[in-house]
Formats: sequence, structure tokens, C-alpha cells
Amino acid sequence: SSDKVYYVGIIAGYNADHASVKNCDVDCDIELETTTGSIVAGGVIGYNESETELPIRNIISDCTFTGSISVVSSGNIKSSGTVEMAIGGIAGRNYSSILSCEATASITVKLESKKDSSSQEDATAIENYRVLVGGLVGQNVSDSAILDNSTATVSFDVEAKYASKVYVGGVAGQNGARDGSRALITNCTYKLPTDATNKLSVLNHTALGSVAANVIGNDLAHQSGVKTDAHTFTIDYYKFVEETLELDKTETIIVAAITE
Repeated sequence: SSDKVYYVGIIAGYNADHASVKNCDVDCDIELETTTGSIVAGGVIGYNESETELPIRNIISDCTFTGSISVVSSGNIKSSGTVEMAIGGIAGRNYSSILSCEATASITVKLESKKDSSSQEDATAIENYRVLVGGLVGQNVSDSAILDNSTATVSFDVEAKYASKVYVGGVAGQNGARDGSRALITNCTYKLPTDATNKLSVLNHTALGSVAANVIGNDLAHQSGVKTDAHTFTIDYYKFVEETLELDKTETIIVAAITE
């Protein structure tokens, strides 16, 4: 069902209970495929849980990931369910601390899922289908979330034509949440690998809730000291023509260099 959540990480799928992951170097290719539910996946940790007894934290530090992450989702999505893909080079979802980590990778997400209805044209039936992809973390969420002094050299190829929200960022797909959480990103750097490109394929503007392609795809909290070379995202926008998706237009988003 769409309520299932799969947590995937090479060191741990789910990191909790005052646990620390330190000095781990991961070098591999990750391939994931599902027909149901959500995926929270990272090269090192899938989900890094928060702790209510601060300053105790679940810490990921001095870890590296080198390789590729490929996620394919197919099958039907029930209109009443929520499906979320949170994918990051280090962690899919961070509610605690990630410090001094580095990801060198390519991230590919192909969402072939369609909504479970007789007509594919009504995009509102997949309103709760979200894609959050980042070079370091897919989501950096909660008041206790800190992402610091880390570097991503990552390329993206994200195909999410049936999703209502798509956030892709060189550092993080989303930072913070609309509930006002004070998630923090500091002193992180994004670089596009040499001879690589960043590509997104999504529904057109009128059918889509939002698309963001930047250093931080959707920044709802706090960040400082984030740096990047100038790079681009090429976005293919699709539209329905007699219930068939066809390319509508292509845009190139230019992200200016940030050096200070």
C-alpha cells in the first residue's frame, strides 16, 4: 500500500537511540525498485532520527559515500495516500546531526507510478506525491536537525512526471518544514561533477504544486556559509494530451556561484 515506508542505507537504514556513525567510507552502487510505498534512502543512512533529550544526538560524522543511487518506483498510487521519495547522498532524511561528510555520486530517480484512477489527466489525484532529492540529504527537518561542514559533488537525473511537489538541491532537497522548524545548514558546498548535467522531468506548471532546483531545493529554515560553483538544471515540462504525457517545453535554470 502507499502507507509503507522503506528505509535504506548501506551502514544503517534507520539510525536512532543515541547512536553515532563515524568514519565510515562507503563505495558502491545502490539500486532500489518498488511498486508500493515511500522510500527514504541515503548512501550511508536512510533515516537519522531526532532525540527528545537534547543535547544528546544521533550523529553521522566524517563519513563518505562514493558511487550511485538509482531509485525506480512503479505501480498505482491511491489518491487518498501519501507517497514520498526522500533521497540523499549521505542520508534520505535527517532529524539530527550530520557533520563533516562528503558525497561523490550520481542520483537517478525514475517515478513511473501513476494514480489509481480511471483517468490520468486529473493531476490533483496525486497531490500528496512528493519528491525530495539532495546531494547530501533529501530532507533536513526538525528543530534538532543540523547539516554542517559537508560537501556534495553530485549530479541528478530526476523523472517525476506524476509528482505534485519536486524539490532537488545540490546540498538538500528540503531544509526545514512549513511548521516552522529551525533546521540548520551551515558551511556546506555543492559542486557539479565534471562533464555531468542535472536534469529534471516533471508535469507542467499548471498541474504541479511546485518545482525547485537550487543549492537547497526548498529552503524553509536557516542556512549560512553554503557555497557552490555556477551550474544549471535542465527541466523538461510535460503535459497531458488525450491522457498521454507529451513534452510541453524545456527550461534551463541557472544557479549562480556562491563563494562567500
